[in-house]
Amino acid sequence: MVRYYWNKYQSILTNPYFISAWNNPQPVSFHFNQMYTWYTSYSFTDDGKAIGVGPVRFQIGSLDALDPRKILKEGTTYYRIDVLEGIPVKIQVSYVSNTNVSGIEQRGYVGKGISSYTKGSLVQANIIGHANAYVNGGRNADGYWYERGAVVTTTPPTRPATPGEFTQPTGTLQIGDRKTIAWWVSSNSNHTLSRYVLEAAVNGGSFTQIGTPTTNSFSYTIPTSTSIQFRVKAVDARNLESSYRTSSVYPVTKPNYYWNQFKTAQGGLVQSGIVAEETAYPTNKKHSDGYWYVRGSRVNQAIAPPGPFTTPTQGKKFKPNETVNITFGASQAANLALYEVDYRYNSTDDWTSFSYNNTLTRSLQISANPTHTTLELRVRAKNTSNVYSDYIHSDILTIEHNVAPTVSLRSPSGNVRLYENDTLNIEGTAFDSDADQSVTVYYQINEEPRKILATNLSQVRFPLTKQLTFKGGKLYQGKTAITGQLSEGTIQKLFVWAEDTEKGISPKIERRFSVVPNRAPLLSVDAVVPSGVVDTDSFKISGKASDDDANATVKVTSSINAGEPVEIYSGSGGAWEFDVKLAQLITGENTIVLEVVDNYGAKTSKTIQLNKKEVKTPILQSVARYQIEPPSGSAKGVLLFIQRDEALEIKVEVSMTAKGEPEQYTVLTPVNTAPITAKQGVVEDTFEHKEMEAKQRIVLKITLTRKDLASNHKIHLITGAVD
Repeated sequence: MVRYYWNKYQSILTNPYFISAWNNPQPVSFHFNQMYTWYTSYSFTDDGKAIGVGPVRFQIGSLDALDPRKILKEGTTYYRIDVLEGIPVKIQVSYVSNTNVSGIEQRGYVGKGISSYTKGSLVQANIIGHANAYVNGGRNADGYWYERGAVVTTTPPTRPATPGEFTQPTGTLQIGDRKTIAWWVSSNSNHTLSRYVLEAAVNGGSFTQIGTPTTNSFSYTIPTSTSIQFRVKAVDARNLESSYRTSSVYPVTKPNYYWNQFKTAQGGLVQSGIVAEETAYPTNKKHSDGYWYVRGSRVNQAIAPPGPFTTPTQGKKFKPNETVNITFGASQAANLALYEVDYRYNSTDDWTSFSYNNTLTRSLQISANPTHTTLELRVRAKNTSNVYSDYIHSDILTIEHNVAPTVSLRSPSGNVRLYENDTLNIEGTAFDSDADQSVTVYYQINEEPRKILATNLSQVRFPLTKQLTFKGGKLYQGKTAITGQLSEGTIQKLFVWAEDTEKGISPKIERRFSVVPNRAPLLSVDAVVPSGVVDTDSFKISGKASDDDANATVKVTSSINAGEPVEIYSGSGGAWEFDVKLAQLITGENTIVLEVVDNYGAKTSKTIQLNKKEVKTPILQSVARYQIEPPSGSAKGVLLFIQRDEALEIKVEVSMTAKGEPEQYTVLTPVNTAPITAKQGVVEDTFEHKEMEAKQRIVLKITLTRKDLASNHKIHLITGAVD
């Protein structure tokens, strides 16, 4: 009988199930405080049950829950599975908030078509059989698909047949997993099979032997890699080897763990049971998203933990004998059996169990024992296979046997800037609800010693008031400085808190303020250009004064050669000037001190050094001026007698004007010149002058001229009268 080579394949069932119709659209709304699982698509199993693909998990109605708005999109279609009937339900989402999801829902009806099969992957090649040993090109009774090949014309090969296709591992592999590597057996009709040689290639490298099992499977730990591939060959008792059967390339990932997300390192669980790789988040550290993460058990060694405790809330403080309701989120694990919930006091006591069941709530009456000051809760889930999740812990909650006092501040309300003589007002109230206690309220500036603000009995709300004054760079209570020097540009801090006699302490209230210590006024002096030849001449000294402080006034004084200060300016700031007569200066070095002082006492000074030189230059001509004061206040005429050396030439002029008029001089000619007998070489000139009207201002000007520098002639006497 003619024999043929047959190839054996897997047979694949074409799924006959489909949605025959969707029911009428129905509006729906989801607003319960529980976790929901929807899917992005679905498929059918061989028995017609729908299964979800691509889970989307979210929770509604809890401040600490996942916000659906971050996960669901309005206008998008999602699916949920009716687990009782295995039917897909389509939801068209139209509205999403953190407390509600609504949309239009339609239930699908499953229909079934005609089942058919197609050829799958090769299981075994070169099976020898007669022409009708199997259905050619179809599914046989053993469940495999066969195809007939060439006629067997020679003696069958004596070496072992190539092992069949790899059946395991399946799916994505994780580093560290212990996996079974399995394949279809090698047929060897002539000789007994001895062993298989199994090899692995890591990350596309060369194949290396990993085992020589005698059966068609091998247990293997997945190494650190990103991909792995296997190949196997059969060896018979004569050490004849088959060809290699090579598997597909399997992706390898890091192992997945359950992660818990916290607000801070100390507590505030936000979400539990996040599935991610071992390096997805920093372990017991703050992540770049601002949350703190803690890694739990591996996903393939544990079940998903319960959700966080939702009550009592973070920061909750209990009173003795208070009844507390305890709730937590559900675990997403399948085949869940129960939750094990425990509590303990003081973080060091033994754990005490609540009743273990599958509900999400428990109740506890708080201990009245004064040594019990904290409460801690924990919960874990267990499935029907007795596999546990990690424990989820609550925050460490406080039991207040003594309630701390409270303080509220009205003033200062925010950042305050203090200038010289400004006040920092501390105003508010304090209260302690406990009976038979005393309450002391303190305040503190920066790191200075604390000061008592007020003291009173408990159960009475009492006022707080204090006024501090800023001057000289320090804060004063009355006349006592309570701080050191405070710097401008540095944030200053005020703290206010209360303590009761049972050591209860309120939170410290912090207010910030800044200071601007009084700054010295500014003084500038223009360039000094003294001039003059005689002591009656004068020159000006000028400059500007200012002050950067608010509401400041300044006063400028001058002092010449340590003399008494003379005020030359007073005001809010501006230009100033004053005259200096040469007669005020001494021959030689002169010192002029200018000083500006503000209304808070800060000073700035400038010193000017001037040198006055005595100039003795001989002259041939000089002028002398005299003002005559008439006894009656005015006069019409002048009678003048001048005794002089005869060799001295003089010119006499007189000006007679009313008050306020400019001087107008008239040259006088002597009416008589006669020698003075008692004085050798001396003569006396007589001058007369008369006006039409009496004048108030009479000035006499005499010009003296000598012939040469060697002469020493002079005027001896000037007399006269007015009419």
